Amino acid sequence: MKTLRGSLLAGMVWACAGSLAAADLTVRGFGLLKNREMALTVRLLLGDDDGLGTVDASLIEDAALVLSSELVEEGFFDARIRAIWTDTEGREGEAELDAELSQALPRPLVVTRLRLEAVPGTRAVVEEVRFEGLRSMPEKEARAYFRPETGLFTPERVRAWSEAGERQAAAQLRDVLRSRGFNEAKVEVVESVLDRETGKVSLTVRVEEGPLWRVRDWRAEVAGGGELFGGEPRWLLGATWTRALAQDLAQGTRSAYFSRGYADARVSWSAEPGEADENGERSVTAVVRVDPGEAFVIGRVRVEGAGRTQVGLMETRAKLESGRPHDPAEIDAARLRLARLGVFRRVDAVGEPGAEPGERDVVFRVVEEPAWRASWTIGYGSYEQLRGGAELTRGNLWGLAHRDRAQVAQSIKASRAEYRYTVPTLFDDTVEASARLFGLRREEPTFTRLEYGAGVELAREMPWFQARGTAGLSYEVLRAEDVVLGEVAELGSDTVVTALNLGLTRDRRDSPIRPRRGQRWSLRSETAIPEFGSEVRYQRVEAALSYHRPVGSDRWVHAGVSHGFVVGGTNDVPVNRLFFPGGESSIRGYSEGQASPRSEAGTFIGARSVWLVNVEFEQLITGGWTGVVFTDVSGSATDFGGWPGSDVLASVGLGIRYQSPIGPLRLEYGRNVNPRAGDPGGTFHFSIGFPF
Repeated sequence: MKTLRGSLLAGMVWACAGSLAAADLTVRGFGLLKNREMALTVRLLLGDDDGLGTVDASLIEDAALVLSSELVEEGFFDARIRAIWTDTEGREGEAELDAELSQALPRPLVVTRLRLEAVPGTRAVVEEVRFEGLRSMPEKEARAYFRPETGLFTPERVRAWSEAGERQAAAQLRDVLRSRGFNEAKVEVVESVLDRETGKVSLTVRVEEGPLWRVRDWRAEVAGGGELFGGEPRWLLGATWTRALAQDLAQGTRSAYFSRGYADARVSWSAEPGEADENGERSVTAVVRVDPGEAFVIGRVRVEGAGRTQVGLMETRAKLESGRPHDPAEIDAARLRLARLGVFRRVDAVGEPGAEPGERDVVFRVVEEPAWRASWTIGYGSYEQLRGGAELTRGNLWGLAHRDRAQVAQSIKASRAEYRYTVPTLFDDTVEASARLFGLRREEPTFTRLEYGAGVELAREMPWFQARGTAGLSYEVLRAEDVVLGEVAELGSDTVVTALNLGLTRDRRDSPIRPRRGQRWSLRSETAIPEFGSEVRYQRVEAALSYHRPVGSDRWVHAGVSHGFVVGGTNDVPVNRLFFPGGESSIRGYSEGQASPRSEAGTFIGARSVWLVNVEFEQLITGGWTGVVFTDVSGSATDFGGWPGSDVLASVGLGIRYQSPIGPLRLEYGRNVNPRAGDPGGTFHFSIGFPF
């Protein structure tokens, strides 16, 4: 409704647009950012050109109507716009205009300077909602459509009342009831009581749910008396009839016809209602109507618009054979396989008449990506502090969808660089291969880490695990400089390592940036092998699991468990491969590396085994702001005899987060429960990104 009103107003004002120089119009009272937005809107509607730079009374009224309507939609029922002007004779004047334009401006009036100020008045806010006839849904759930709650503190603008908002809320509640099987549901706001002094609004909502629709029988109507493909849906009997069920049934039946080449099959499922019984349920007969059309087979398969990409690659990737049934679902899967090459900006699939009767050609129309792409990144962490980076990518090398990428990143504490060459279709379209060169210099709290080398890796999706597996071989030079560590960790500070690297990752979170539901687990191992040229022998294993679950609509529980250990001779494990717990994504009562084991002299010693448990409770406060309460517990050991880690530390803390497009901006304080001698009492962290 708001969009429709805005479109009508825009059309009306545009039709009578005059000209007004940009410098002669100002808008105030909507807030710092929205003042500019509304001023640009008004200038656009009034016509911002190089004409006379004047505007008459009718156009001022139209501009005021646009602005006041915006305020009314935000709940300001008595909103007005104060117009202050200077006319062509240099005389100044002002007037207040409401959303109904109950008082017109004096005429004739032509102005050269105009200032429009919002006078919002009192905001109408939904305070109470009463329901009549609601049975199948808790009132709290239904009330949320009329009076939303967005955390501990719900701003008034969220609960603002307007006639359009009221109608929209009623329609949403009706649609939800119908989606649950109450297909005759009606929802109406029968009474809206507005206290014009306080702005509080009381609503009375009448709900007529009607009977629940239950499937008791079904039948098929196939054009030409043909067979119904897909089998008899006997499971349908007793099901609750909803629009979503009808769509799922239609999709399933359509797929059965598509797989046999009936590419133009038209399928619909509908319900014929019967009588309602004493239990408040209406028996319905589900009816499927099918017009199969003609069956086709695939004729030629060709690609249009591919200038640099080799035809053989696309044919191999598409996996479509002439003579097979022309199945739109199979063709769309081929389209997605082409899109996943990463070299096309757009891939469309269309069917065209073939050379022979009963044939239909498949034509993929593609738009290739630019050969070069550049991007940049920026972030902040409590240890590395400000960090930024740049990335340059070349795509579709040799016309085979190969790509290479160069990355550089710099922070206050670290410098990183990597070059990677990727072959996305090694052997077949399921295996991706890559080779890389890399280098890292990072100032750790107790030493300076230097690492550089090269590696190769194979990656493959593993459907039986629903995970991604990797296997690779790396050659690295590890060096530790300026080491300030205990005796155990000082050994092996400059080492050549050739290692076999294996990994398995499954990610089922709803968002990697702001997870609210789902889980992720990973398992990685690094095995240094002297037979391949490594100077040392060891195995380093890391496993991690995170779990996220909503508790109601505005609270979430997050839990993470991780464990890592390294096995090798006393002198075989480089300092760079030991564990140094502590920091913004570890145990948050400590800064980076400060939760590491200590020697008798109090200096830090890298751990050979470490485990970590993080538990968070997150509460929506308002808007994009959330608060968090957390506890972190970590254990570590300096040798494998102390596995998994007997030196246990714990932190509890509070934090506040702002959910930005690049991830949560986190300000957190962790308080140490059992600090050791020399440990801090607690630590503040400011960082960007989810901790685990």
